[in-house]
Amino acid sequence: MRRKSFTLIELLVVIAIIAILSGMLLPSLGSAKAKAQSIVCLNNQKQTGMGFLQYTNDNDEKLWYYDQNADRTYLVILGGLAKYKYTNEYSQGYIDHRSAFCPLTADDSATGNDLLASKFRTYASHSTHKDYGTKDEWREELDTGSGKKRFYLKLKAIKGADLKLAWGLADSRASLIKPNQGYFKIYVTADGQMFAARHGDRVNMWYFDGHGAAETPADVAKLYKDISGLTTSRIYIGDRGMWAEF
Repeated sequence: MRRKSFTLIELLVVIAIIAILSGMLLPSLGSAKAKAQSIVCLNNQKQTGMGFLQYTNDNDEKLWYYDQNADRTYLVILGGLAKYKYTNEYSQGYIDHRSAFCPLTADDSATGNDLLASKFRTYASHSTHKDYGTKDEWREELDTGSGKKRFYLKLKAIKGADLKLAWGLADSRASLIKPNQGYFKIYVTADGQMFAARHGDRVNMWYFDGHGAAETPADVAKLYKDISGLTTSRIYIGDRGMWAEF
């Protein structure tokens, strides 16, 4: 018996149905993927934050987070990669480099500059001035004698009303023209090194009480202004969008 073949009209109907179903499913799949990336990001922050807390437990509740000597970041100081072990003070093994960055940022380690890679594929943490998200009383500076300072965060100094402001890690963005790069600290310039709302227009943040949250830009701006005393804050909106002022 001869098998009946599809007519052209029947084939077009099937193709149309597949197209309609795809159009219905793809946005849901995209939303699920974005949600999964946000969850991975928050988990990465929590793992990195646990490294911060373990270090402070071993070092009189102080976190060494930045060294002006060659611009060495907390990844160089607290990570575990042998290439960063310039002396025994560095690469102390508290942080896993494989989970210290947002999954939406790019891996630029192939550039050959290890220190640059440690600065741009990572989360923002504390900086060197209250205008950049770190209250003066939280910060301790150690002059090493070479004109370069080491910066420590004193957890004992974060008390009372300041406890709700005690952020430790946050989504960030290096610049307007480099949306797929983070930055290791907040350092407000014309269009770069700011908090970034990468996930559903929210900024993933980790706090020193151990919790992480996807914060609205308005809430992050309020936190930043409460710390810095400034009246405005700029935050990048979306993974690729322009910054907005709050």
